[in-house]
Amino acid sequence: MARPAVHRACRPAGARFAREKRGYGGWFASAGGGAKRSGVEKGNARAARSRYTSDGARWRDTCNATAPSRMKKLLTVAGALALLAWTGLGLFAWANVGERVHVTIEEGEAAARTDPALAALADELAVLHADVRALAAALGPNLQGLHDELAAHVDERAAALERELVALKAELAAAPTPDVAHELAALRAELAAHAGAAPAEPAPLASAPAPEPAATPEVAPVDPSPVAAPPAPAEPAKKKSFLAFQLPSDDFRFDERRVWSVLPSLSRVGFDGKSTLHDFTGATSRVEGELEVDPGRPSATPRGLVRVQAAALDTGNADRDAEMREHLAAAAHPEIVFELERFEPATVDAAAQKVAGTAHGKMTIRGVTRALSMPVRLAFDEARRMTLDGEASVHLPDYGVPVPSKLGVISMEDDVKVWIALKLRASARKDG
Repeated sequence: MARPAVHRACRPAGARFAREKRGYGGWFASAGGGAKRSGVEKGNARAARSRYTSDGARWRDTCNATAPSRMKKLLTVAGALALLAWTGLGLFAWANVGERVHVTIEEGEAAARTDPALAALADELAVLHADVRALAAALGPNLQGLHDELAAHVDERAAALERELVALKAELAAAPTPDVAHELAALRAELAAHAGAAPAEPAPLASAPAPEPAATPEVAPVDPSPVAAPPAPAEPAKKKSFLAFQLPSDDFRFDERRVWSVLPSLSRVGFDGKSTLHDFTGATSRVEGELEVDPGRPSATPRGLVRVQAAALDTGNADRDAEMREHLAAAAHPEIVFELERFEPATVDAAAQKVAGTAHGKMTIRGVTRALSMPVRLAFDEARRMTLDGEASVHLPDYGVPVPSKLGVISMEDDVKVWIALKLRASARKDG
């Protein structure tokens, strides 16, 4: 027969009760009713077994009834302790993270990390805003022009009709009065002659006596010389359409000298370097500048200036960037400058609005200025922005820039490739 289940919380007490069974005189052996046992001994054994069974059942029932409430209290206490522990651990972690995490907001670099597509969209929205403002400003004058144009047209048409009416009256007054009866008789005679019959005398009009023939007016002799044609009326000046809006985004001609400003959010400048371990690139969008040029005649005294923040160049490695800024002496010479002096065109395609050639000027790095020639390509996109791309090799020792070297094993090449990828927008024209 299987023993009843005992809650595990009651097992220690059950073991203690099992030790007490020995006090009943070993009734397990006596309960068998051996032959050598007397009747009194057998009775005592049965009584001991009965008491043990009764006490054991009572112990088991009592323990099983009280064990769940004890476990419930124990689990409640354990849950409260665990909650306190997790709360303390969270506060400790929050304090440590708050000390180690720093948030830095850099206005210039935020623009440099902007998605190029978003930056282009922002620039186009700015242009659209300028167009809408220009359209709104021109709407009033254009409507006034429409009113003036219609009023002038009505006045001109009325004057022309008046002149035509006066001329018609003068022509009618100058024409001679025709002799209707005489002309009718001549017509009848001519008809009779064609019919082969003798012309009949015209019957006199009964209603009125025949009119006397009117005197034929003397006709002046006609001059055979050709008459000069009257002068053609002067062609009226071509008037400007009353809806002639000029939007800023359409205010562009390829063969016109304009000032173009660099758009930092859409522009990047940088360099490509090589070392014994790997190649790397440093770039930034912290660039500003202007270019004054006639794309149709790019060699006609162009003028340009581009400035780059030296400390903003980023290679993706903080230690390397710190060393680069030190070698560029960015604290003492914060800007890298290129000044355009002349442009030597190779191709000028007005139909495609593209120009290629070499820009000659002066580059200043670390306070040292040297001549630099850079092949560049100039074009225009659909948003009327100028794109300017180019690259050239720069020898760092020429500008006094120390070339990094680690223990003579890891070193960088002396020459780096400097490149530009600029987008520019035409500045507004100055009045006058």
